[in-house]
Amino acid sequence: MFRLIAFLIVIGALVLLVRLQYQAQYLTLKEHQQHQQAAASAAAEQPQLQCAQSALARFRQLGLDDKAGSSHQAFFNARLNQCYELMETRRSDTGTNWRTATLYDAQGRVFASYGWRGDAGKPINSMSPYTCTVTLPSGERRDCGSESEFKKLIATYMAN
Repeated sequence: MFRLIAFLIVIGALVLLVRLQYQAQYLTLKEHQQHQQAAASAAAEQPQLQCAQSALARFRQLGLDDKAGSSHQAFFNARLNQCYELMETRRSDTGTNWRTATLYDAQGRVFASYGWRGDAGKPINSMSPYTCTVTLPSGERRDCGSESEFKKLIATYMAN
């Protein structure tokens, strides 16, 4: 009888030991997975951060940071594995409104350009842009006739 009780105690202790070891390994694995996910997330954010820094540098290099009505956007397109930078200006001079937009890649190549001039007091839609050209990812060059069409065409670059 004493042997049976001792045997059951030993088996119980081994089961408890195995269970504690399993829990410790499970927690270690879970912590490792969380660390890997955090590292992967940080690595995925790195290209976007570098892209934003590149766009800001180009914005300053072009002297647009001192001009009212100027803005820039940066977007790393993971599908195309490329950084795209959109520089926009809006200004008014002596009754004339001007709008321009240029889409660059990180190497400074121009993929799209838009330019519009309108007279104050005239409806915005009454004047066509003086330039509106987009090079699509396929390499095809496409002309456009409005700012909304321009934005639609460059959306390919500004999305995943």
